[in-house]
Amino acid sequence: MDLGHLIQGRAMIWCHSPICIGPHSEPQPDFALLRPRPDRYRTGLPRSDDVFLIIEIADASLRYDRDIKGSLYALAGLPEYWIVNLSSRTIEIHRDPDKTSGRYLTVTAVSGGTLSPWALPDLAIDIDDWLN
Repeated sequence: MDLGHLIQGRAMIWCHSPICIGPHSEPQPDFALLRPRPDRYRTGLPRSDDVFLIIEIADASLRYDRDIKGSLYALAGLPEYWIVNLSSRTIEIHRDPDKTSGRYLTVTAVSGGTLSPWALPDLAIDIDDWLN
């Protein structure tokens, strides 16, 4: 699957690079889909308002990704956060961030079919492509 081709012009892929989500917080997600910007973020890091979706690939890092990074992302109000859970072969979808508790109010796990980010509802991602 060529995600870059599917989102061309509508979002930008940001890999293993920091995102400024607070005065002292610049986590480096495995992947992020960002709002396109003409300078491609060369003049400044993406901020919370620039983020459509955060994706973490987790195996040994699952607990850290869920608890620590998930809390940071929810506190920053990032609208959607996915964890590709390699050990259970599922994608955990975290939506509805609660900035007060640092938790996502809606969490579901899927293991097959297609999945679409909220910000790009017409983008159908084949889950098997990510889990195989």
